[in-house]
Amino acid sequence: MLLPILLLSAAGFTVLTTEFVIVGLLPAVARDLDVSVSQAGLLVTLFAFTVAAFGPFLTAYFSRFERKRLFISILILFGLANALAALAPDIAVMGVARLIPALGLPVFWALASET
Repeated sequence: MLLPILLLSAAGFTVLTTEFVIVGLLPAVARDLDVSVSQAGLLVTLFAFTVAAFGPFLTAYFSRFERKRLFISILILFGLANALAALAPDIAVMGVARLIPALGLPVFWALASET
């Protein structure tokens, strides 16, 4: 019983880190991507808007899929998006790297809260 709790906790930590870590790193991200801090801040807005706009629809759509396989797929999606973000050469690629996990975030929390 302890292993599933630890795995869910680690998954939640990873997802929350993906969502919020960029806020503290905005000056460094802006410098690395050669944009202003306010332009880099749009990455936070993009993530939040995507979750709000698409979350209810994606959660409803994916509710018919098998939970375990979907949960693992969402975690893989987060990992790949984080790798893309780490290697992003410009703001456009970083935007895509932020958009992808934002689509999976509400589905993740719906699955995690059912467990």
